[in-house]
Amino acid sequence: LDARAILDFLRENSAAANIGDCARLVKFFDSDEDGYLSYSDFIQIVLPCDDNLLRSQVQKRPYSRVGRFDALPYDMEMGLVRLLQHEIDFIRRMNALVKGLEARPDYTPYAAFRTIDRYQEGHVNISNLQEFFRAFGNYLVEQEVFAVIRRVDTDGDARLSFEEFADFFGA
Repeated sequence: LDARAILDFLRENSAAANIGDCARLVKFFDSDEDGYLSYSDFIQIVLPCDDNLLRSQVQKRPYSRVGRFDALPYDMEMGLVRLLQHEIDFIRRMNALVKGLEARPDYTPYAAFRTIDRYQEGHVNISNLQEFFRAFGNYLVEQEVFAVIRRVDTDGDARLSFEEFADFFGA
């Protein structure tokens, strides 16, 4: 899938998006940086990565081809539209936050990483990220913190290396 295909799908379902939003979504999840979402990239968007059993079961289901002019059942299609719209909104908010951080003269990705990696473990995991959020008055449940990690974790080990963290923040 490319940005145009996602935009077409969203527009066909009356969702508000533009090509820039869809391009940022593709770039965010495009693991091989070829400008397209592979099946595994798409799976990263639609399946929860904190439930390996569910991911495994879904990926073992028989493949059923949907033709070019066919549609998914209405509720499934609308669920996918809402999910994609939610991801686009998340990326918009994250880009605004990153720009705000980058404007600060004292900000560096390394300093931010070290602030979250309090115990100098060399990675950010659910525990220390949740602790970081709590220290600043954001009481997220473990599943919400895991969702943040899922978006940044490119190697699927449920923790963030400095390289993943820096890549996310555009360093």
